[in-house]
Amino acid sequence: MLNNLSSPHEYPGKLFVVEGIDGSGKTTQLALLAKWLSAAGLRVFVTEWNSSALVKAATKMGKKKNSLTPTTFSLLHATDFADRLLYQHNPQVTLMRTTREENTAIGEFLARKIAAFTGPAVFLVPTGGVSLLDVPGAPFHDPDADAALLAALDGIAAVRTVPAAINDPEFADAVVAAWREVTA
Repeated sequence: MLNNLSSPHEYPGKLFVVEGIDGSGKTTQLALLAKWLSAAGLRVFVTEWNSSALVKAATKMGKKKNSLTPTTFSLLHATDFADRLLYQHNPQVTLMRTTREENTAIGEFLARKIAAFTGPAVFLVPTGGVSLLDVPGAPFHDPDADAALLAALDGIAAVRTVPAAINDPEFADAVVAAWREVTA
C-alpha cells in the first residue's frame, strides 16, 4: 500500500492534505502555499471538508466542553458519512449527494470564477436536475440543496437557469444557443 502512495501515477497534479487542531494555522499555511504555487504559474484548487449539520453540532459541543479525544474526533468524522445520502452506482463507485451547505459553497466558488470572466460568457444551470440521480423522484433529488446553489449564483449576469434536466433535449438546445451567442 505505501508503495502505491510514492509511485508515479498517470494523473496530473499533486494533492496536499493538511490536518491539525483548530487554530493551528492550517488555512493560513494553505493560503500561502496556494499563493506561492499560483505565482509560479501553476493552477491551484483549494477545497475544504465541511461536516454535515449533525456532526458539526456534535463537534462544536465537544470542543466547547473540551471532551474530544483523538478517538472520539475520529468517530465523529466516520459518523459524518453515516449522515450523508449515498448511492452505490456500481461496486467500484459510490456517489455522495452534496448538502445545502456544500451547494452554497460551490455556488459561491462558481460566482467568483464567473465574475472573473473577461469575455462573453453564459453559465447555464439545469433546474430540472444536474444528473440522472437529481431529477424529481430520483435518489439525489433535493430541491432545498439545489436552491442553495441557485441563491449563491443569484445576481450574476452570465448565469441563466434552464427549466430542464441536464440530459434533456431542451437543455442541449440551450447549450447550443448559448454557444452560438458567445461565439458570434
